[in-house]
Amino acid sequence: MPEITNNLPTSYFDKNEISLPKNVNLSNPEFNIPDMISILLGADVLGEILEPGSLIIPNSRAKLLNTKFGYVVIGNVNQDLHKSANLATALIVTSNEVKLTKLINKFWEVERVLEISSERSSEQQLCEETFRNSVKNIDNRFQVDLPLKQNLSDVCLGNSSKAASIRFFNLEKRFKRDLKLFLQYKEFIDEYVTSGDAKMIDLKEYEGKMDTTAYFLAHRPVIRNDKRTTQIGVVFDGGLKTSKNISLNDVLLNGPVVQNELFDILILFRSYKYILITDIRQMYRSVMLHHNFKSFQNILWRDNPEEELKCLQLQTVTWDLKPSAYLATRCLIELADKYKDKYPLAAAALENNTYIDDILCVANDIEETLSLQNELISLLTLGHFQLHKWIANSSELLRNIPP
Repeated sequence: MPEITNNLPTSYFDKNEISLPKNVNLSNPEFNIPDMISILLGADVLGEILEPGSLIIPNSRAKLLNTKFGYVVIGNVNQDLHKSANLATALIVTSNEVKLTKLINKFWEVERVLEISSERSSEQQLCEETFRNSVKNIDNRFQVDLPLKQNLSDVCLGNSSKAASIRFFNLEKRFKRDLKLFLQYKEFIDEYVTSGDAKMIDLKEYEGKMDTTAYFLAHRPVIRNDKRTTQIGVVFDGGLKTSKNISLNDVLLNGPVVQNELFDILILFRSYKYILITDIRQMYRSVMLHHNFKSFQNILWRDNPEEELKCLQLQTVTWDLKPSAYLATRCLIELADKYKDKYPLAAAALENNTYIDDILCVANDIEETLSLQNELISLLTLGHFQLHKWIANSSELLRNIPP
């Protein structure tokens, strides 16, 4: 039906007129603001959503009815204190066939925020075209190009090594004052090299190329107090200006957002019985960079100030460059599209229920959730993506996590 009744309440009133108990979880905290009816429940459903613990509000004709959705304010408030519309509407609908689960699912379908399709800019379209023409999956690992605004042969950034050196020397001064920071930072760099995601390059290779194809990223620590082990992350600065007052980010294309909005994903928590969440470990570093573009990703490093400066070349997609988030998440979409026939459940989760590197798996059946979990593990392996940090609302799902 297009309209159930007029907006309720019929006029605005101040919530402070009602002495609501503290720490009460209301199903609709804005019950005092006139609005459209969100959901219509039949009398056969009412008994299933009611919970014990309804409350009487002192000095008021209103009451707090406890339901599965939270407390609902029912009854009348003092009509003399606000504008009255002299309107009373009642509607009772019963249906013996409609189940509560179906009704609630229908409610969330109605309440779901509509997907807004926006046209992509010419820059985003060119970035997408560059990705499609260059992406490869070699030995179950993606390889991409950096999407440039111009041809690679035409790029001439200028000298960045001097500015990067100054930034690194300032970082060393900070290390001298904070030994713990230095040790954690060094641990991060050592792991980067050991994993093969960075390799040592002789600076002589860039002689005569410092003003053209070689670019040095500045880097700095970010303190992460929420981490139990290593409490620092390293940010690589693609915005460092060169001698020509331009940066690497200035010549890179910005790709479109290819994942759903966070709100659309979080709403799934209220729609399904079983929830399984996992995180892609080092998602950006799981994607290799084509060798033609690696010279744009150099950093300066040395273990102590007595050594000569060394050059480390980053081999994978680097966090904090303009197109990095697009490249990594677009590879997830590419992986899902390639194997959607073999792993339909996992492909749908990657395309619809993934936000950056967090994947939300939902289902109403435990067997379907387990199948989704197994498919997801198998599918992500085909893109060199490793899942970890599993969270679930079922012990059976947690027991199915691989070691």
